[in-house]
Amino acid sequence: MGQCYRSVTGKYDEDIYFDYGVSGNKLSRPALDQLFIDAISYSSVTHIFIPKRDRLARPDDPLDGVGLENRFRSAGITIVYQDKVLPAHSKGKRLDIGEMISAVVDYDQSGKFRRELGKAMIYAQTMLAKSGFSTGGRAPFGFRRWLVKLDGAKVRQLEDGEYLRMQGHHVVWLPGPQEEIDLALRIRDMLLTIPASRVAAILNTEGIPSPNAGRYRTDNGVKHLVSGLWHQTTIINIGRNPLFKAVVRYGVRSMGDQVRLSPDGPRDLEESDYDLYTEKPKVIRNPESSQITARAHFEPIEDPARHEQLVKTLDQRAGTQRGKPRSRNPAKNPLGCRVFDMNCGSPMYRAPQGKTFRYTLVDTFNLMVNNALIIKSLGQLPLDLG
Repeated sequence: MGQCYRSVTGKYDEDIYFDYGVSGNKLSRPALDQLFIDAISYSSVTHIFIPKRDRLARPDDPLDGVGLENRFRSAGITIVYQDKVLPAHSKGKRLDIGEMISAVVDYDQSGKFRRELGKAMIYAQTMLAKSGFSTGGRAPFGFRRWLVKLDGAKVRQLEDGEYLRMQGHHVVWLPGPQEEIDLALRIRDMLLTIPASRVAAILNTEGIPSPNAGRYRTDNGVKHLVSGLWHQTTIINIGRNPLFKAVVRYGVRSMGDQVRLSPDGPRDLEESDYDLYTEKPKVIRNPESSQITARAHFEPIEDPARHEQLVKTLDQRAGTQRGKPRSRNPAKNPLGCRVFDMNCGSPMYRAPQGKTFRYTLVDTFNLMVNNALIIKSLGQLPLDLG
């Protein structure tokens, strides 16, 4: 293969192309897209070497994998796998039927591998969760990640972003610095009497930095520096965290397009796992019955009864809106502002209609009658509506 252009992104080095942390069912990936550009742009490129077909793609539709190969071959490039060679062919030339069947079978098997891999990962996560070990991710505010032996003996605290695998060792969440624990307990005390928005305002007024202050995060594809201000969601998460009563909880949310976690292991996706509008898998919040809880590897920081009292208080404040995020897609609710009928001046309300919404008037007359009945029952108005 000829010398290819070296990209500054770090995804490809000289004539070697890698995609890191990208699902194999995505047919457009940074390194793969650059490979197509370079291979077709440079006439000196005659061969592309790929270990196996599942390194090129693990498509949901096997024919998509065949299509990727044909893009190279129709450009005059030979694909060399470890077990076969696919010579270049001219555009419009029909493929050998046996060769096409073999390719479809190979890509069908590579696509199934993603599902089997997903099941294996969920079985491993379920086993770890039921033993109170971490299944990944950063520790919540007030806690740190520790490497421990199977008998619970501490080895050392892990740094943020540090990941390692050692036989006979696992990762647990343990209480962090005392100043963080004290602040978390103070937040929980305030939540018993005042709403989370006021708690956040108090902490911001005092100049106390939020948990992610100084970090970078990505929202809607845009990387930015965290402001360091407290928000209502952060406060509520600290209040609801069962780790303060020494209980580890996993599986609060589910994601993935193959299988998803449940207390009994992997489960198939259901209709509720798909977005109503895009029909693509979405992140959902699991009910408590589908979550995994286990005893933490430390003693409770706060009285369990007090924790339950706090959670009950937060539930009462949340009402029916808990777990219902505001839509970020304006197409779902184009008239999300207050809308009035121009003829009578009455407010209009959104009502679901299939995959979209319609806007209707409130029944003003019935509303007047109901209000009049209420007032009459209080002895404040004679009922005479004509």
